[in-house]
Amino acid sequence: MFSNLRLLGLFILAIFVMAATTDDPFLRNNFCSLGVCFKSPNYEFWNQLFHGLATGTVISVLFFWLLVEFPRHRKRERLKRVFEAQYRSFKLQCIDVFLVLSKAPTDSGTATTLLSQERFREFFKVDTGDGQNRWHRVLNGLNDYYLDALARKMENLRDELRLFLLAVEAEDKDLILYLKDFAEGTHYSINRSNDYDEVKSLGGFFWSLFTGWSLIDGYCDEDVFLEAVKRI
Repeated sequence: MFSNLRLLGLFILAIFVMAATTDDPFLRNNFCSLGVCFKSPNYEFWNQLFHGLATGTVISVLFFWLLVEFPRHRKRERLKRVFEAQYRSFKLQCIDVFLVLSKAPTDSGTATTLLSQERFREFFKVDTGDGQNRWHRVLNGLNDYYLDALARKMENLRDELRLFLLAVEAEDKDLILYLKDFAEGTHYSINRSNDYDEVKSLGGFFWSLFTGWSLIDGYCDEDVFLEAVKRI
């Protein structure tokens, strides 16, 4: 659970120094037999000094882990679970809107099923018989009322994401930058009119989010955004 690899390296080094400077010369003799032998006229003094420093380091690292790192880790995991639940709720609410606009036959469990990116693609790619598919129907039905409804949901998600990023103490700068870019992307997407080109662009944003589509990698099996959150 050590988030700092340098701290972990220091801990391992301190354990090694403790073992090498104990009163029992077993480890030192083994090193000498391998040709690695440190000699000093005042070896007892140096052994005691380094043993004390190493012991203090090990104790300090353990206390830091127990009192700081472990609570921080638990807090981060709790915040991630809360935000993942909020993200899931956001997707379900959007899917409910998409289902209404698609005019497709559904039941109470359809929205939950469509949380799967693969099932979402399959469902909304179904041909409606008029030269369109269900996703085209969704885009064609995005009038001011539904655009406003989706905008509010996106605003809520953006606000929750910003609070989440402020609360967690992540060290991966590239990951944090990706999540911040996503937040800005939601802000850009909700400030649109019902102009055809803008609705089409907004539809592309939602299609990418719900199906895992990207121009670089094509369709992904995993929710890229959710996986980014889990890696924090």
